[in-house]
Amino acid sequence: MKKIPVGWLKEKGIKLAVGDVVIGSLCGGDEEYILDETGVKALNKPNQFDGYYLISFADRPNTGKQPVGGDVMVNIENEAIAYRADSPLIVWESLEFDTSWKPNFDALRELYEKETAMQKSADEIEKGNKVVIMDLHTPKPAFTKAMSDADMMPSVDTVCVMAPSRDAGHGRCGFIATPEHVGLIVKIEHVFTSRTGIELAAWTTDDGKLKGGVCSAIAFDAIQTDEEKAIDNLSASIFMNESSNIPSDILTAIKAGKIHGVKWVGE
Repeated sequence: MKKIPVGWLKEKGIKLAVGDVVIGSLCGGDEEYILDETGVKALNKPNQFDGYYLISFADRPNTGKQPVGGDVMVNIENEAIAYRADSPLIVWESLEFDTSWKPNFDALRELYEKETAMQKSADEIEKGNKVVIMDLHTPKPAFTKAMSDADMMPSVDTVCVMAPSRDAGHGRCGFIATPEHVGLIVKIEHVFTSRTGIELAAWTTDDGKLKGGVCSAIAFDAIQTDEEKAIDNLSASIFMNESSNIPSDILTAIKAGKIHGVKWVGE
């Protein structure tokens, strides 16, 4: 059974609500307990019932204000798509007051598991159980050009670039990058499948600014290496010219500073 400790949720500033389902000692161990108002007041108190586990979030009413931290993934109404709470796609003040929302359980569970694994590694190092010092900063997953060309979905924590639409047929429901987003360096926060079977990713800008959205795989490109940029520039200098003198075309492009990473130092 997937579950999240109530104490950990409190640390993240997420309060329990009427209708949330928990398990704990008063429920006979693994017996489910649906929270009423009395239960909510008790479990939301600091340092009390932190050993209980939440297994399901209930819908919560909109109050007109952002209810949780900006990095918490949330669902609005019964939509399968999850957004960051501070996403510009959600204007809490403009939502109807009868619009419901709830924290996204899967995203929070994934974050809890990741933090727990990192803490376990840190504890083992501190106790001297590890011969090799571990780097607790998990490297960002690689997203290569080959993966991008094959329309593969980047994994969570991958950093990539928003791409121009390559297939207008995928543009329904706004799952492609909009013109103002093309070229942005973004980080993948969450990957999920919609109720219609489309694989989608929630992203935010990697520079910490308040931008984000949900797109399908065709909206993401790999960030080019210096070598890949140079090859693209060379290819362009060859195929964009009508001249048959390829060496001359390349030399002209180098002198003009059009080949990435290559500088002409001759006379």
